[in-house]
Amino acid sequence: MVLLPTLFILPSLKSIKEHFDTLPREFRVLALSYLGNCINQQEHSLKSLINLVAMNNQEKEEVMMSIAQGYIDKGMRQGRQQGVQQGMQQEKWSIARNMIHRDFSLDSVSNVTGLSQEELAKIALQD
Repeated sequence: MVLLPTLFILPSLKSIKEHFDTLPREFRVLALSYLGNCINQQEHSLKSLINLVAMNNQEKEEVMMSIAQGYIDKGMRQGRQQGVQQGMQQEKWSIARNMIHRDFSLDSVSNVTGLSQEELAKIALQD
C-alpha cells in the first residue's frame, strides 16, 4: 500500500488558521491551552504555536496563563504524590526501627516492611 505524503492529506496551515479564527474565543483558548500542555517543547516552540493562532495580545496572555496554570497544577500533583511516597517510606522506616528495637529478626522486619536488608542495616546502625 502506498501512503500519500502528509502534505496532500492535511489542509494547509493557512486554512487551519482561517478555520481556527472562526471558532469562538473560549474554544480557541481551550484548544491552545490543551495543545500547549501536550506539545513536546524541545521540538516545538510554545511561543510559535500561540503566535500562530492567537488573535490578539489579550488572547495570547490568557492562553499563556492557562498553560502556566496547567504546569502549576501538574507540579502540585507531582509534589503531593512525592510527599505521600516519602511519608510512606518514613512510616516503613519507623516500623522497621520499632521492630528492630523489639528484637525481631531482620528477615521478619524485611517481610513486614518490604525494606531491603541493606536499608535495615542502615536503620540498625543509626540507633
